[in-house]
This record gives sequence, C-alpha cells and structure tokens, in this order.
Amino acid sequence: MAKQVKDFSYDVSLFFLLCKGVPNVDSVKPLAHLLAQEGFHPSPAKGGEELYVVSDINALVEARFQDWEATGKVFGGLLREVAFPLLMEEFPADKIKCYFAWNVHKGERVSITLGGQVWASREEQKTHQEPFAQRLLMIALKLYPLVQPVYGYMGDPDVDSHPWKVDGIVRREIVTLNWVNFFGPEYVEKYGREMLAGIPGWRTQDLPDGGLLYQSRPSIVVEDEEAHKRWQRQAIEYLASYGIRIGFDFP
Repeated sequence: MAKQVKDFSYDVSLFFLLCKGVPNVDSVKPLAHLLAQEGFHPSPAKGGEELYVVSDINALVEARFQDWEATGKVFGGLLREVAFPLLMEEFPADKIKCYFAWNVHKGERVSITLGGQVWASREEQKTHQEPFAQRLLMIALKLYPLVQPVYGYMGDPDVDSHPWKVDGIVRREIVTLNWVNFFGPEYVEKYGREMLAGIPGWRTQDLPDGGLLYQSRPSIVVEDEEAHKRWQRQAIEYLASYGIRIGFDFP
C-alpha cells in the first residue's frame, strides 16, 4: 500500500534559510501579498476545509501567528511561526496542494518554506510536477530580495539531497547540492563567484544582492538516472579540487 502512494505522490520544496529580511510577523505580510499577486492566495481554511480566498491578508497573517516561546510550548526549538495553505489560480486543488510557512527557531534562525505535493501518475509527472516546480521557482526569485536568505534551495526530496541540519549553513559551508541552489552574498564572498559558477550543472544567474543562483538541471524531474548520478560525481570531484567535501546521501 505504501508503495502505491509513493508512485503517485511527488513533492516540490523551496527553503530559504537564515533569512535576514523577515525578522517578525509584520515582515511576513509583504510576502503573503506577493504570493497573492502571483496567483497563490493565502487561505484561512483549516484541516479538510475547502480552500477559499481571504479578504484581509494582513489579518490572516496575524491570526496565524503563533508565539510558542511566549506560551512556554516550544517544541523542537520552534519559537514562532506563521503557516497557511495557498489557493492557486493555475493548478487544481485536487491535484496539487501548496503551503507557506515562516518559522523562527532557537538562535533567531528564520526560515521560509514554500512547499507543495503533486498527486499524479508517473506518466503525468512531467506535465504536473514540472510546471508547478517552475512556477515556484519564478516566485522564489521574487521572494528572494525580500527574504534575504544566507542560503536557499529547491528540489524533490525523492531525488535531491536536503541539508536538514542548519549547522553547516551557519558556517557558510557547501554540504550538498539540489535542483536549484541560492547562494547568498556571504557564500559568494567566501568561495568566489567564479568557483560557484563553475560547479558542473545547467545554469547560473546573478542575484540582485550579489548572490548567485545555481541550477543543476533544467527540470526538477529526473528522467535519466545515470546522467543524474554522473552529474553528482562531477560536482563532487569539482568541489573536492577546492578542498570542499559534499555528499548526496541526505534523506
């Protein structure tokens, strides 16, 4: 039964880590408005309730604000959060679900998550997961200047390596690579634009704050597993030549 569910569920995840531009709940409101402008409408729906568009986005953000530190109910280091589902104009809710989350963990480490789950057969993966992922990437590029992350990444957790532990990012280390990677200005300063842009992959793009976007492959969907493994080996060898060790074995 579990295998059947796996065959028909695909994830797309965007994470911005150690964000400097969204320190409090008020700074989350512009992000929510931008999402709405992009056709990803914040919704107050809960549980299995059908999604609907909220009339007052600022009020929704405030209503969804949870200050766990103030209540003494800190769990897993989570101090404060805002989270809500998104009603999308472009994608059917029965096929694709998406949510937004702003989290503050101990040490005032702020993260932004824009994630989604795609329900489709393997034959439909390219026509469902791919356009959704590309749409999230477009939104990510617009969120980036507001969020000001030290590092960010996008990918499919079934094929990409997600650095769940933030310690390496705190030290500005390159611990793995994903479908899309956002290297903030501090990474560029530490490693050099030329070195980061030279990592084997598909494309790079300068970011407005001096950071660099690195994209390992054009599509989030991996259709050629051998080519994907070959890229991993090439990336490992390239970074090793600079004394940097990375891995692709993160769950």
